[in-house]
Amino acid sequence: MSTRFAMSTLVVLAFSARGARAQDSLVFKGADRETKAALAKIVAEASARGLPTAPIVSKAQFALVVHAPANRIVATAQAVADRLDASRAAIATDTLSADITNGEDALSFKIPKEILTRIHLVAPNRSIAVPLAVLTQLVASDVPAEHASGIVIRLMRQGATSTQLLALGNNVSSDVQRGARGAESADIRLRGLTPLLSPGGAINGDLTTSSPAATGPRKP
Repeated sequence: MSTRFAMSTLVVLAFSARGARAQDSLVFKGADRETKAALAKIVAEASARGLPTAPIVSKAQFALVVHAPANRIVATAQAVADRLDASRAAIATDTLSADITNGEDALSFKIPKEILTRIHLVAPNRSIAVPLAVLTQLVASDVPAEHASGIVIRLMRQGATSTQLLALGNNVSSDVQRGARGAESADIRLRGLTPLLSPGGAINGDLTTSSPAATGPRKP
């Protein structure tokens, strides 16, 4: 799963840089007129509901690049829109598009929406974009969702910074690519990080730090 996630992440990040322009023009290069109309309708409806639309555009473009059938491209876009809606409901926010987007990524990896809610409740007044990205990265590295969420929540409660969270996720991914088991690597990396944290630490404001990795792994 790690190799698949890495490849899809690179492609989607390339499209994300053009996301706003594609969203404005709604020109889905390579799509026929009917498919373009269907995609434009999905994007317009999501926008009307106040959802971030760049993820829909990016993942539809990815499906076009890999020459998916037209019906699958439209289904992909609709699935992203539905997950964005579910993500917003799970984390109870109408304003933080990065949180909603990273929640959609988590849902695309079959992470239960209840886990997203738990993470939101740990830091209800702060962005959880980074914790959600790391959660998804751990699951993409074959760490079971419940186990991964326990690690992320523990680190949040002990005041881990976004840099520390992202480093843990990246280290586990690297370990798995070298043949380690995801859950075992996550536990080892957690033990190495724990002495650097406060046992009863407060949620750190650095969770809102912007980072390219904070967008998390992407699954079309």
